[in-house]
Amino acid sequence: MAVAKNLVDEAMLAAKKDVEEAKVAARQEVERAMAGTNREISNAMVAAQTDVEEAKIAAKKDVEEAKVAARDEIAAAMAATKLDVEDAKIAAKLDAEDAKDAARQEVEAVTAANKLDVKAAMAVAKNLVDEAMLAAKKDVEEAKVAARQEVERAMAATKREISNAMVAAQTDVEEAKIAAKKDVEEAKVAAR
Repeated sequence: MAVAKNLVDEAMLAAKKDVEEAKVAARQEVERAMAGTNREISNAMVAAQTDVEEAKIAAKKDVEEAKVAARDEIAAAMAATKLDVEDAKIAAKLDAEDAKDAARQEVEAVTAANKLDVKAAMAVAKNLVDEAMLAAKKDVEEAKVAARQEVERAMAATKREISNAMVAAQTDVEEAKIAAKKDVEEAKVAAR
């Protein structure tokens, strides 16, 4: 009986030792798994943050490029408009000079034919000059109006481009945030 009891006690001690060793091994395995999971979650969050930052940088770059393109387009439109106005002024001045020359020639012809009709010829010449000046002024005004409309159209188009670029940039950032959040959630689910 004493031998049997010793055998039972030894078996119980061995079994208890096996259970303790199994607990220790299980605890170590759980700790290793938790450490690996934490690293995976941390890596996923870092990658997600990096994606968001890259999306923000790309969006900002797109907006800056749109602004630069808009400025260039406005500058080109304004330069072209200024040239159109200058051309119209030059053409108007030439028209006025031509009208003055024609009027002067007509006055001289009338004066040579009949000095008594000089006053009448001068009045006709003045009317011709006035009409030419009015026409020239009208041409300049029309050129200014056309130029203003061109600048307004360019500004409106530019504003639309900037607005579209900012909307697209915001959409990219939001999508990057959603994707990053999804990656983190998937990492958490995988960790569980």
